[in-house]
Amino acid sequence: MRVCIFITGGTFDKEYNELNGELFFKDTHIEELLKLGRCRIETTIEKLMLIDSLEMTDAQRSNIVTRCRDCAENKIVIAYSKI
Repeated sequence: MRVCIFITGGTFDKEYNELNGELFFKDTHIEELLKLGRCRIETTIEKLMLIDSLEMTDAQRSNIVTRCRDCAENKIVIAYSKI
């Protein structure tokens, strides 16, 4: 079994700037989380975007749907706090 993980942003991918107190995106942490969780499932990870849910557009939501439909795997995880 292989699982496709689509990265779109969300809280666990934000980092904290200690100088100004703001949260920002640098990169996804999903590979580290899978490693720490000792995940043994084969995964395909694709970063679609790194944005806050308040900034997501209908076009970006549509892109997520399209990528899910076109995905070779039939097990899909969308890593995001809310859509």
